[in-house]
Amino acid sequence: MSRSPGLLRLTLVTEGDPEQLTGGYLYQQRMAQAAAQHEAQVRFLAVPRRPFPIGTIDVRRELRPLDDADVLVVDSIVAALAAPWLGWVTRRMAVIGLVHQQPGGADHGRLRAAVQRRLDLQAYRQARRVIVVSDFLAERLVGDRIPRESIVVVTPGRDPSDRQQSVTGDELRRGRQAALLCVSNWMPNKGIHLLLEAVARLQGTMATLHLVGEPSLDTGYARRLRTRIGAADLRERVIVHGAKSPPEVAGLMAAADVLVHPSRHEAYGSAVAEAMAAGLPVVAFAVDNLPNLVRDGIDGILVPFGQIPSLTAAIAVLVGDPARRATVGAAARARAMTWPTWAQSADRFFGAVREIARG
Repeated sequence: MSRSPGLLRLTLVTEGDPEQLTGGYLYQQRMAQAAAQHEAQVRFLAVPRRPFPIGTIDVRRELRPLDDADVLVVDSIVAALAAPWLGWVTRRMAVIGLVHQQPGGADHGRLRAAVQRRLDLQAYRQARRVIVVSDFLAERLVGDRIPRESIVVVTPGRDPSDRQQSVTGDELRRGRQAALLCVSNWMPNKGIHLLLEAVARLQGTMATLHLVGEPSLDTGYARRLRTRIGAADLRERVIVHGAKSPPEVAGLMAAADVLVHPSRHEAYGSAVAEAMAAGLPVVAFAVDNLPNLVRDGIDGILVPFGQIPSLTAAIAVLVGDPARRATVGAAARARAMTWPTWAQSADRFFGAVREIARG
């Protein structure tokens, strides 16, 4: 990196392709895009995605020659891998944790989750500042004895990408009463299998479900979902789109009738927040941060996790009552307009980083 006077240089450690289309990666991209407006420069240091914990070797190799940054930002997806090496990094530069998932992750077995959780927290305790994406996540870290004074909440911005709308609501509905949209990568934590069972219980004329998300991250889970989608009771009612760019997702949100988000864990819930900003009513499980976004009965309907009949009933309520759907969608948008924009989130993010860099 070339350096100009006053330029703040950040190296952001992540895993795999920094251009991936998930909430955490999109957050990183937004901050990198805003850096120049804050007299800052972000360089991604992306370690290969390898079986845990082999990646610790890659992180050690990448961090050792690091000497051209003012601040090292360690994303939570690699926090456990970086934890053993942060002690000597902190002697050379400020370290900040960027946390968008709960310690231990969400899609691992019990042993992996326990080991990763311990290492995640070790990394955050070594950081001079921990930036988290929600108040929910901040309270979780405080409960894990991360000092409250080291935590800064910087939520994702509410303004969606420019729409790339290529379909209408009627096209998405395909002759049924409503178009349901689910924006989640195909991972067990996202609960898409539960959503499929809920849709299968709806009357056949009620809704067409559109699945948007990367289907190749967990081959076993993807095989399970494709088999279920191919069954006679769902075959004509579920459309698989695969991964879509943010403008394409914004276009689908503009045309759909209801966002259904059946996730088991959500440190923030970017898809939910984006849908609300687009005026979509939300049906979701009442887990983690989602009750902080969705006011049950006002902006959407929340049901207890895993209760498929309740999920079906909530969807049916909004599908069967277009007037209520419009009222709930308008309330969702009004609520979302009170949240920070991406520009405001970037202001807070770089303000926290610069404060640490000066110290």
